[in-house]
Amino acid sequence: MDVRDALLQHVEGARRDGRRLLADGKVSQLLDAALEEKENDPSVFFDLLETLLDVSQAEDAVDVFQYLERVADDVQKPAMVAHGKFHVLRACTQLLRRMSRREHAHACGLAQLFLAQFLPMHDRSGTNPAGPPEVEFPVHIDKMSDKPSGKEAAALPPVSYSFYSAFWSVQESFQKPQKLVEASTWKNFERIIRKALVNFASSANTEERESTFRETDAWPYLTTWRITGLQLKQPTFRACFLLQALVFTEYALHPPTPQVQPLLDEMKNGANNLKEEILKALLATISVPGFAEFLDNIFVQEMGWVEWKRAKCPSRSRPVAKSLGESETEPPGKRMRVGSTELLPGPEAFEGLEDISMGKLDGLEDRALVVPLAEFFKVAAEQEDPDNAIEEPYKVVHDNLFRWRAFRRVSAEEFDKLQDLVTDTAALKRYACSKSKAVP
Repeated sequence: MDVRDALLQHVEGARRDGRRLLADGKVSQLLDAALEEKENDPSVFFDLLETLLDVSQAEDAVDVFQYLERVADDVQKPAMVAHGKFHVLRACTQLLRRMSRREHAHACGLAQLFLAQFLPMHDRSGTNPAGPPEVEFPVHIDKMSDKPSGKEAAALPPVSYSFYSAFWSVQESFQKPQKLVEASTWKNFERIIRKALVNFASSANTEERESTFRETDAWPYLTTWRITGLQLKQPTFRACFLLQALVFTEYALHPPTPQVQPLLDEMKNGANNLKEEILKALLATISVPGFAEFLDNIFVQEMGWVEWKRAKCPSRSRPVAKSLGESETEPPGKRMRVGSTELLPGPEAFEGLEDISMGKLDGLEDRALVVPLAEFFKVAAEQEDPDNAIEEPYKVVHDNLFRWRAFRRVSAEEFDKLQDLVTDTAALKRYACSKSKAVP
């Protein structure tokens, strides 16, 4: 029986019995067996993984990603990533399309986290360092005439209209972070955040209100004046707002692009104090062990990400060249000349000549051979497969460096076909597909 048929048989049995797919351990054993055969055919494991995610519901997907975390050391090896990155990208993309980010937040979050850990740095998005925000969804703020009255006003916690309008108007600053570093915008942003911190500290955090919001979890994301007082009493709502404020305060202190200038020196002290106050309020709202260390780790990673983007996304594989100051000079290396070696008469001279000759032969063992033309075009041919779901702008045939290398190789081996390939990208794709068929 084929391993895929065996997997589908286990899935049908689990659906029939009404249990999770990985509950009895049979599917995990099947994946372990496929993972042990990775030296023979690594794609078997990823075929099973893609099939399993296609038939998984939200709870099953959580179990699958938890299994992948346990075997991360084997799955994330470079050889496995090279064979399975298209399978993983396709499976996780289909899973995120099928599920709701709001109702299945755990499964969607695990899928995105696994993609971020699995794909190497050069496969992630480094083409949009500016990061233009989404501003198509305006924030609707009630007018003064929409104030609740009568019994409705008596049943709701009172909130002044000035605080309500200022609290929700700060979302406009979140939508346009480039303007946040301006002096007038930053002062208004800082004033509203400090006012919100005072209001959060004075709001009562009752279990009754918290249980009410658990039953209707869509309420915290409405901007109506009528429920603002209830929203301020809900810890999840306060945590979301504080996280937003913390992220954009960090953005103002350390912008990710050179086009956005950081805050002025006289405003940085206030921004740092505001960041500490927000972090203190956030840790008081989310009383989870290890949350502070988690935030510190996130900030360290984000600072590295910002520095990488500000440097125009350099390759991680290249070592950074040592920069020398004006006073520092690197000593010149010794040049080997024939006359620089003292030759002694007798057998010692012949032994020295023999050692020199054998030492020069060592470089032949370490030399890198030129990749065959069929192997060179294999990646371009794989991306032309519709099953790999690679969008046209991201294909390697549109990369200038790849095209330059391809034209050099073709000019050396088949010069008569070079002119057609230079002027026609479609001809280059057909040529790559025809050449890759020779790869075993």
